[in-house]
Amino acid sequence: MEQHHFDIINHATPRLESMDKALSRGKYTDDLELPNMAYAALVRCPYSHAKVLSIDVSEAEKVPGFLGCALPEEAPQAYFNCSGNPPSPLLMAESGLRRRSRKRMPRRRRRPPAPPPRQ
Repeated sequence: MEQHHFDIINHATPRLESMDKALSRGKYTDDLELPNMAYAALVRCPYSHAKVLSIDVSEAEKVPGFLGCALPEEAPQAYFNCSGNPPSPLLMAESGLRRRSRKRMPRRRRRPPAPPPRQ
């Protein structure tokens, strides 16, 4: 049987970018600037499970250089998870696990306290 020799397993691997990052010389995607680059801001509803009835973009349109606003009705109605796969039908069910009401068990009647013993 042939025996393999592994040089990398169970050894620390030096990271080449570590020194630059520690000295604030590292390059990050936020540092990248390209010609005609546009920026986006995501605005979320501050209330969980709220139904948004309308979105007013008039203030955003006043900002110099405003290019547009992506609204929910303009987005494709296909759902994908972070790995690019369609999510499980169980998670997308309209009733949803978090919205399902829990059936409560009826409370047991408490027995009245026993009368004190007679003397």
